[in-house]
Amino acid sequence: MWVRLPKISAACLELLIFCSIPARSATLITFVYYQQIYALPLRVVDHLGFSKADFALLLTLNGALVVILELPISSLTMHRNPRRMLALGFLLVGVGYALTGAATTWPMLAGTVVIWSFGEMIGAPVSYSYVADLAPPEIGGRYQGLFGLAWGTGAVTGPLLGGLLLQGDSMLFWPLLGVVGALAAAMVAAVRPRRWTEGTTIGFDAIPEAMPSPEGLPGEPFPQPGGFEPPPG
Repeated sequence: MWVRLPKISAACLELLIFCSIPARSATLITFVYYQQIYALPLRVVDHLGFSKADFALLLTLNGALVVILELPISSLTMHRNPRRMLALGFLLVGVGYALTGAATTWPMLAGTVVIWSFGEMIGAPVSYSYVADLAPPEIGGRYQGLFGLAWGTGAVTGPLLGGLLLQGDSMLFWPLLGVVGALAAAMVAAVRPRRWTEGTTIGFDAIPEAMPSPEGLPGEPFPQPGGFEPPPG
């Protein structure tokens, strides 16, 4: 006896692919990034013996880099392929956290913060533009909502799972974060947006060379309500 399976539309198939790859990559990278809440302070204060003020300086360094460099970096990345920029950002976040396990001095820790901060500044501004290029126009809001949910899932589960994993072999925990970051970057790189072309400016619509004046386009009368032509001058 044959069972007829329901047909899956192209839009539904694309949505399933999105949920299985790009959305999961967002959950993975957020899991890595939010280790600054639980795992990073344990590494800095408990394992390496630095003070809480030293750890606060690391987070201050991250905030200062974002405030100073976010706009200049965004002005450069907005003209680049969002898929590549997002993959690069995810990879840098993973590399920065992976090197945390090998850092033993405050300058070395600061160097790891600089690496994952650059990943944050490169990847975050283009993430939703990347999703917009993946989504069909009629259900773009659904894609954005799922992507935001994926970020939230990683933010909630990251500290919890990170704490559980850190109770095991802490020296393997940090390289594992690097592997997770590389996996997230590979997942992003595997899905190619359809509507992005070289020269596209992310986040801004193209400005027309000339806007129609109240009198209408050159050589054409301005349309009047009811379909009447304007009176002769």
